[in-house]
Amino acid sequence: RVREVYLHRRVLALGPRRSEYFAQVCKESKTDCNRKSLLELGSMEAQVFPMILDHMYSDSTIDVNNGNAYALYSLGDQLEISSVLLSVTEFYKKSITRDNVVDFLAIGESFRDKRLLGAALDMCAEELHSMDTTTSSRIKPNWFLEVLRR
Repeated sequence: RVREVYLHRRVLALGPRRSEYFAQVCKESKTDCNRKSLLELGSMEAQVFPMILDHMYSDSTIDVNNGNAYALYSLGDQLEISSVLLSVTEFYKKSITRDNVVDFLAIGESFRDKRLLGAALDMCAEELHSMDTTTSSRIKPNWFLEVLRR
């Protein structure tokens, strides 16, 4: 399903919650920042797009939860909105436990998010002695070496 949404690219390209994607679109078309462009979103990203727009247009915080965190990060990464990426990373950092830390290592690596990966590695280093063997055996060798260095 295709849905057309009209946005104020200049608003989205400036300020503390700016999108580097929209800033680049405006930069490339200096004479016509009002031209139409197509942004294709997956269904999960399309569901959280209104939340991100509310965040960018106003001073609202993003309500990150387990159901929307991945889609928010994915769209925040696509649109290059650092405030969205930071909100999701902070949510994930608070959600890390000894039982799910290996999952967060994988998320941090797949997102290429050094803050999240670092938080998960720190948790591994702190909890390594109390992890069960099933969890600790899931730690990749490169991650394990990094844990031992901490």
